[in-house]
Amino acid sequence: MASSCEKDEPAKTTVQFGSMTLNVTHKVDQAPLLFDSMMYQNAAGNPFSVSRLYYYISGIRLYNQEKLMFTSNAIFYIDATSAENKLLLNYVPTGEYTSATLLIGLAADTNKTGTLPDLIENLNMAWPDEMGGGYHFMKLEGHYRNTANLKKGFTVHLGTNPSLVQHQAIPKNFSVTLGQNTPLTLEMNINEWFANPYAYNFNTDGNYTMGVALLMQLISNNGKDVFTLR
Repeated sequence: MASSCEKDEPAKTTVQFGSMTLNVTHKVDQAPLLFDSMMYQNAAGNPFSVSRLYYYISGIRLYNQEKLMFTSNAIFYIDATSAENKLLLNYVPTGEYTSATLLIGLAADTNKTGTLPDLIENLNMAWPDEMGGGYHFMKLEGHYRNTANLKKGFTVHLGTNPSLVQHQAIPKNFSVTLGQNTPLTLEMNINEWFANPYAYNFNTDGNYTMGVALLMQLISNNGKDVFTLR
């Protein structure tokens, strides 16, 4: 389920508008994401499964070449187990577009305890006050097999402002038409969290990242290219 905490408002100009819907999907490399299935392997060779994946998307920006055409103020909560992760962007100026950027997490002015509505999903994403407060940017949890082939759990959590993922430009040519909705698919490759530029290894790097600044930074850096647009 995706929930928007703010609404995009039309600019007070004569610009004409359409809308967009981003359908968020999840894969592991070329395989569809199936929960609790030990069928995946990351770049370090760790067999793993995924049990939960929750995160925020915010700060969506749309470009035509280098020109910024649209900025969204909406914050979307994503639960990867939901079949209806659709992000609606209203009042998108008509015209041609070539790329998009976004944040995985919340900008610093929003990442403060109590800023988001007291909905169950936001309460469950709270970052402990004793660790700085605010919200989790992402919770990715599951299991892996260690070097002794024993099944162990992992919790890859991101939070705190230095771990905000500022996703690189996602190339995609598309157009927005007056009064029409443009549908696109925003696809996450979960293996990219563990692959580039750092091959994250649960056996040697650790299976618990929350509050460990170095590990959260490694994961955050890897997250800059997890999405593609289709």
